Amino acid sequence: VSATLTEVENLKYAGSVGVLKEKDFKAKRNIVDALRDIPGIDGGLDTGRQAGKTIYIRGFSDDERVIIKQDGVGRSKGLFSGMISSLKTDTDLLKKAEVVKGASSILHGSGAIGGVISMETKSAKDYLHDGKEMGAMLGGRIESNNMKGIRGAVYADPTDIPIDILLYGKFEKFGDNKFADGGRWSDSYEMVVEKDVNDEKIRTFFTKLGADLGDSHRLQFSVYDYKEDAHIPWQARTNLYTKGDSKDAPYNPLDNKLVQRDFVFDYLFNPADIDLINLSFKAYDSKSYYDRHYTVGNMLNNNGSDMDLTYKNEDDRYGFALKNESFFDTGFIGHDFLVGLEYQHQKEDAIYVRDGEKSEFGGMPNTQKNYALYLQDIMSIGNLEFTLGGRYDKFKSHAPYADTDDSRFSPRIAVAYEIFNGFNILAGYAESFRAPTPSEASQFGPLNRRIYYIPNPNLMPETAKEYEVGFSFKKDEIFGDDYFDIKAIYFNGKIDNMIAIQQRTDLGTPPPNPLNSGFQEYGQYQNVDKAKRHGYEIEAKYAIGDFRFGLGYDKTKIYDSKTDEDIKHLADRIKGKIGYSPSDELDLEVKISHYLAPNPNPESYISGGKEYFYVDKDFTLVDFAGSYEIKHGVVNFLDGAKVSFGVNNLFDRPYINAHSTRDSYLVGTGRNFYVDLEVKF
Repeated sequence: VSATLTEVENLKYAGSVGVLKEKDFKAKRNIVDALRDIPGIDGGLDTGRQAGKTIYIRGFSDDERVIIKQDGVGRSKGLFSGMISSLKTDTDLLKKAEVVKGASSILHGSGAIGGVISMETKSAKDYLHDGKEMGAMLGGRIESNNMKGIRGAVYADPTDIPIDILLYGKFEKFGDNKFADGGRWSDSYEMVVEKDVNDEKIRTFFTKLGADLGDSHRLQFSVYDYKEDAHIPWQARTNLYTKGDSKDAPYNPLDNKLVQRDFVFDYLFNPADIDLINLSFKAYDSKSYYDRHYTVGNMLNNNGSDMDLTYKNEDDRYGFALKNESFFDTGFIGHDFLVGLEYQHQKEDAIYVRDGEKSEFGGMPNTQKNYALYLQDIMSIGNLEFTLGGRYDKFKSHAPYADTDDSRFSPRIAVAYEIFNGFNILAGYAESFRAPTPSEASQFGPLNRRIYYIPNPNLMPETAKEYEVGFSFKKDEIFGDDYFDIKAIYFNGKIDNMIAIQQRTDLGTPPPNPLNSGFQEYGQYQNVDKAKRHGYEIEAKYAIGDFRFGLGYDKTKIYDSKTDEDIKHLADRIKGKIGYSPSDELDLEVKISHYLAPNPNPESYISGGKEYFYVDKDFTLVDFAGSYEIKHGVVNFLDGAKVSFGVNNLFDRPYINAHSTRDSYLVGTGRNFYVDLEVKF
């Protein structure tokens, strides 16, 4: 894994890392659902739309505390808008996805308090058959829960020309999303919603061009272009559109467009005979936006006239990253030494136009600049690996009502010691720094139905301090031709000066808001008392003959140290899987996820004079996945083709995230059969 920006053995890494590869992506329709198979990661607070998927890493979901990267380029998960949470990626194009959880992910960037999701795209070499210099791919997927897609690629890596190229394209269409168990899950059964009327179209284009200059130099340039056109409600994550009667909570849909475009240049210099140089340089330009438009007549103004409304969130960023890894010895100590520099310039904007009149946003437009220097030395002394490193971040931002200028050095120290063959003791400590965002410091005015924001230019940065301890063990040939490994991590930490919205009742009642007729109150982002977090993540695997087994357990608790109340309600989870591969061509697997009944604190909250109780029941989901590679001339033109098939949520059971209430209609996606065929020529 590359948790430390270097290649390290996962079982000797003093922290928790989850990895997904191509087989894992085929079993799910999107990256977020695939990532939920990793301990410590969950979602489910959404209707199942591709544009509005929810994901939590050790209890945190927001852009500010989770870093998203594709090919090393950071991107916004929600584009300043909690209304969406798409990662804007294509799983058929991904070679690998890695999640580093908690504060130990500091080398990937400041603010990774929840963790880092790092995705890597394929190149021509990943598509080519052994011994071939060029080829083409055609693929398609169809699902019973209203999805179909087609994709294709051409690629080449000729031996006599030091250039490789990949051209890739894909189109997908997602229709009405059927909910689990017919949507029939509620303590009161006041609301039964069988499906969400949905219309999403996603197209992806990708080009990657590489050139090997001699044995030591490589140049690479890629263009990633992702666009989703959707006819969905304003709140893409949670609002329904049922075309039903008022009790079915219909929301008028909008014309939505979600775009992500990345231009990435890489230079690699790795002379085979010089261990001190393994240099990489990356430069990038990344632009994304989410544009929504109410067509005239879909919605009315307060005076009964037609409304025309557009709202566009923009995130543009560019930057570079320079890194070098050196291998050398000082006496009996081996060193894997890493040094790196990073710079990023980011601009956010929010453009809200109603009937031709533009509204001003307190935190928009803003610019953010981040400078970083990191160092790390992994020292090997016999059976001991000792890691010492850290990252210095300097962060500057400019927004209409507040500027910030913060800096901090965040250290990491870790030890892995192999007591006896295959058994490692692991321990680590890390800190992670997060500067206040311009929107937190500078938001002003009635930006939502409930809160009239007050700027706070005096916000202090957050600092997460977390230690992790655990062990790992692996052994081959316990009972002959078998294999076993296990890794268990306990983490415990706190977040100083955590930033959260607070009521400001001392300021009285806000002025009337013509956009929202509901009650509003003053609110302000402030540094609150310490938040604490602790939990366990355990994974074990055993394989013998044609069978393989897996078992996992994860538990996370995040609470306010002053009140002991949960900051995020979370459920413990047990995961199991059984795989069977009777031949190289056929692979079958069953996965089970059991969410234990949570014990929420507090048990309920009151809104609008009504008391709502949090979920306190357990849930079990079962998935089946299989794949078959066509070989031996069964059908000549399909030789080497791969068919992936399966059923997600096999028993059509509901799942409600522990942070939801008992009568939530967000019960998860219903039973879904899928078939995916990919042919390479």
